[in-house]
Amino acid sequence: GVYPLNQHNSHHFGEVVKVDNVPHRTRILIHKGNNPLNDSRGCILVGAKLGWLGGSTAILNSSEVFKGMMAYLDDVDATLIIEDCYMPKGE
Repeated sequence: GVYPLNQHNSHHFGEVVKVDNVPHRTRILIHKGNNPLNDSRGCILVGAKLGWLGGSTAILNSSEVFKGMMAYLDDVDATLIIEDCYMPKGE
């Protein structure tokens, strides 16, 4: 699908990006966070790479990457494109 992105101020996360027009879903946000299990309930977390924090798998450099993403989005109308690129073996 193709989904418009809009900057939004979240009571919980502060400045975020809101993913709009997602069928059967509301309040999908793109925001910073390190631990997908603790920092997100269906949102998209950004970062530079995967690693470890406190013995758990984590998204690293999230704040730095998020800051750069927000600076970029200040000047453009952005969309998120999600495609199913799964191709079974043998095809």
